[in-house]
Amino acid sequence: MNIKVENLTVILLAGGTGNRFGSKKSKQLIKINNETLLEFCIKNLKKKINNIKILIVSNIKDFNSIKEIATKHN
Repeated sequence: MNIKVENLTVILLAGGTGNRFGSKKSKQLIKINNETLLEFCIKNLKKKINNIKILIVSNIKDFNSIKEIATKHN
């Protein structure tokens, strides 16, 4: 099912640090089936919603990794 909307922007909150999760790695960068949780979210949003704009909010520690992932999935 694809959703057809115009001018939709989704804000992905990817600033968690994983402290409560008990991980040294941020939750959004944990890999499941060889892709990060953030990649999974981006790919599924793009698959379901045509012409979506995605704004990712991150912490400064993960900024470069998040930027790399976002650029990869432009």
